[in-house]
Amino acid sequence: MKTLATATGILMLIFTVKLSAQDLANGQKIFDTRCKSCHKIGGGDFVGPDLKDVHTNRKEEWLIQFIQSPASLIEAGDEEAVALYEKFNKVMMPDHKDLDDESVKDLIAYIGDKSAPAKEETKEATVDKAEEKAAVVAPQNQSASPLQIFIYSLIGVAFILIAVIMYMLMTTMRLIKANSGKQ
Repeated sequence: MKTLATATGILMLIFTVKLSAQDLANGQKIFDTRCKSCHKIGGGDFVGPDLKDVHTNRKEEWLIQFIQSPASLIEAGDEEAVALYEKFNKVMMPDHKDLDDESVKDLIAYIGDKSAPAKEETKEATVDKAEEKAAVVAPQNQSASPLQIFIYSLIGVAFILIAVIMYMLMTTMRLIKANSGKQ
C-alpha cells in the first residue's frame, strides 16, 4: 500500500510541476487576437492604456473581473474602472466573458513576461553580429505539445500500473507466506 501511495505521489508531483506554470503561448494568442488592436505592452497608451506592469499595479482578482467584464465594474462604480473609462474618452473595452479565469491568468502572465525589462548587454556579453546570427537560442515559454501531454499521460498510466502490480505481488507473497506457515 505504501508503494501505491508513493507512486501516486510521484506521479502527482510530476504533473503538478509540468502543468502549474501559466501557459504563456495561450496568453500571447489571447493578447494577439483580442488586445493588441487597442493596447501595447511598453509602447505607451494607445486606444486603451499601456499594459506594461499592469500585473504589478493591479490585483489579479481585479484584472480577471475587469478583463472578463469591464462594463460590470464600471456600472458597479468601481473607482479604478470608472477612471480608466473616463481617461480613454469613454471608449468601452469589450467584455470577454468567454475567457475563463485560467485563460485570463495566462494573458496576465504573458503581459508580465513582456513587461520584464530587457537584459542589458555588458561589454563582456556583447557578441559579434556574425556570432549572434549563428547563435541558436532555445525558445522560451513553450507550452506542452499534444505529443508531450500524451507521453506524460502514458508515463503516468505506467506508474499507476507498476504500483498496482507491485501491490498485487506483495499481497500474493504475504498470502503464500501465511499459507505455507499453516501447513
